[in-house]
Amino acid sequence: MKKIIRGIFLGLLSVVVIAVSAICVYLFAPERPTEIVRPTVTDADGNVYLQAVGEAGETYAVVTDADGNIWAAEFKDGKIGSTLASLNDRFTLEEIPKNYSGPKVDETVDHNSFTGNVDVVTTIQAETTTAPSVSPNVEQTTKEPAQQVTTAPQKEEKPFRMKKYQEIFSSNTYIMEFTTNDTELGQTPIVCAAKGGNVLVETTIEGISCKILYTANNDTTYLILDTYKKYCKVPESLMGEDMDMSELNMGANFTSDVTADEVEYSTVTISGKTLNCESYTNEEGKELLYYFDGDTLVRLDCVNNDGSVSSTYISRITSNVPDSTFEIPDGYGYLNLSWLGLVAGE
Repeated sequence: MKKIIRGIFLGLLSVVVIAVSAICVYLFAPERPTEIVRPTVTDADGNVYLQAVGEAGETYAVVTDADGNIWAAEFKDGKIGSTLASLNDRFTLEEIPKNYSGPKVDETVDHNSFTGNVDVVTTIQAETTTAPSVSPNVEQTTKEPAQQVTTAPQKEEKPFRMKKYQEIFSSNTYIMEFTTNDTELGQTPIVCAAKGGNVLVETTIEGISCKILYTANNDTTYLILDTYKKYCKVPESLMGEDMDMSELNMGANFTSDVTADEVEYSTVTISGKTLNCESYTNEEGKELLYYFDGDTLVRLDCVNNDGSVSSTYISRITSNVPDSTFEIPDGYGYLNLSWLGLVAGE
């Protein structure tokens, strides 16, 4: 994940330089470019559905059933009703937004409290059992021996705090704010958001507040310069493989097939604060360590094969992702970069 973040960050820097140069000599094109965006509706729980419109102009939500069939469903007052008509000939499953159905999470912490060195590691036994208990002999009115009642050993349930985050990130519906110890990324906060195939990365570069936005509906990447209230399409000539927004998936750090039995449990001390730690070694031989303040994830360390440690300090994770996160704000002017001759035409 960090490789992709670094690629996006450095690629973004080059695009920002070009875009700011354009602002200095050319304000913006008067009209926004035409975008192909499918309309959606959102229910009371924040789930997003494609919108279908009936012959009389009535609004329906596009839903799927367990067999993968696509239907038009009644939609009124933020609620999904009965399915009415098949839409298999109008939509494909790849077009249908995937709504998050896991645990609702909205966690904010002071990440600066967890950036120190890891000290005092105490390993916790991953599996414990209770000894068999035997009821004492009691006097019997008969000469038959008293029956002994044995309680079978019981396993202590593992905490497995990672599971909640596995579900969040594998769903690709989240907002996460963090910093890293990467010298190229610096200590500037980075925000990553994903929902329905859309991806957003927000940060500050050279004092310029900016975002890079990938919209799945039209497979297009935009640069948004909030400092200047301008935006532009990112030309493909500047989109290297390390800047592939569609590949940005935090779930890669929360491998969904890792189970509670494969995780090692311990407690550690960071900056004098005791944290829970869950760790495992992935297929590449890298050790991943997840640090929790109680049950809240606050830091992730990756011990690379060369012994170096890549740290991610988390300040916020939420599964509440408004659709507006992936919209270009009204009033932002469009920058056409192709006339500069520095990039290929848009």
